Amino acid sequence: MVLDAYQIKKMLEASKKTPYYSLLFLAVRTGLRRGKLLGLRWKDIDFKAKTLSVKQTLAYTPSFSSPQK
Repeated sequence: MVLDAYQIKKMLEASKKTPYYSLLFLAVRTGLRRGKLLGLRWKDIDFKAKTLSVKQTLAYTPSFSSPQK
């Protein structure tokens, strides 16, 4: 799904007071995909240098059950 500038503005306004605002703002401003966004940790941010390093990603892997005998 691709949002236009108006839709992005509305989404960010609507999420302003939710726990999701920072994540959505970062996604819009950086273009990072979900797995990389969810893999971020506070230590990946250098506030002095104003940089963000992606050092890990989060991926969903469905669990497999062992075959029945």
